[in-house]
Amino acid sequence: MSRNNIHVQSIKATHKAEILLVGNELLCGKIKDANAHWLGKQLGSFGVSVTRVTIIRDDVQEIATVIKEIVARHPDYVISSGGLGPTFDDVTMQGMADGFGKKLVLDQNAIEWLKDRYETQVRAGVFKRQDGWLNESRKKMACIPEGSTALHNSAGAAPGVLIETGTTRFFVLPGVPRELQAIFSEHVAPILQRENPGVRFHEFGFRLDGVGESAMAEKINALMKEVDERVWIKSHAKHDGKTYYVEMHISGYGDATFRKVVEEVTGRVRRILVDLGGRITDIVEQEK
Repeated sequence: MSRNNIHVQSIKATHKAEILLVGNELLCGKIKDANAHWLGKQLGSFGVSVTRVTIIRDDVQEIATVIKEIVARHPDYVISSGGLGPTFDDVTMQGMADGFGKKLVLDQNAIEWLKDRYETQVRAGVFKRQDGWLNESRKKMACIPEGSTALHNSAGAAPGVLIETGTTRFFVLPGVPRELQAIFSEHVAPILQRENPGVRFHEFGFRLDGVGESAMAEKINALMKEVDERVWIKSHAKHDGKTYYVEMHISGYGDATFRKVVEEVTGRVRRILVDLGGRITDIVEQEK
């Protein structure tokens, strides 16, 4: 490997993911999203790079359209959040079905899970037992696109769903954070662990004084064109009281050997900034 022109074609490309958030309440600001942040960290811990986060309305046609657009981009994984409940505006599953050109069908596993949860809540005094427990609202939560797989929700009612198309896996999860996190941990994480062995997020960072972002931009942009495309160089302008400084982060996803690539690029960045008159203070490196 040349120190002046870093290209690492031999290292397997990392898997990529998109996050899709569904909910009018997110768009109008009624609810502050917590799921994308949590999912981004979790995906990163498995070495999966999140390339896009999309927020859309609770609208069947819009969901279907966005699903087709995502499929055309061929990400490895898609995690969606929201719209799986029993109310009139919970339309994510119908939008998914339309987007994939599938029918919605009652899933027997989902029905059994809903029945078990209902019985548990009756015994706990949450509900009084009623005839016809499998009403239309519960049936709605048990309907999934034909050919997909229901994922048990140990923290709530609505199951998640795994939909596979081509090389992309769609994990359709509830919007309630504790339910999303439970299904992710129990069903999604084992798949990511199995399919991304040894891939991690590698990052080196440092504080820079004496050089602003505008002064470094041209040289850093030129360097970005030379290095492995999975290495990302990012600057963040900061203030410490009245003192202006820049926090630099050089990061990327890859296996254990890729850490050396990120480290080498970091060295080149440091040399450029020192030559520009910068003063560098190290920040602890990160690996997750």
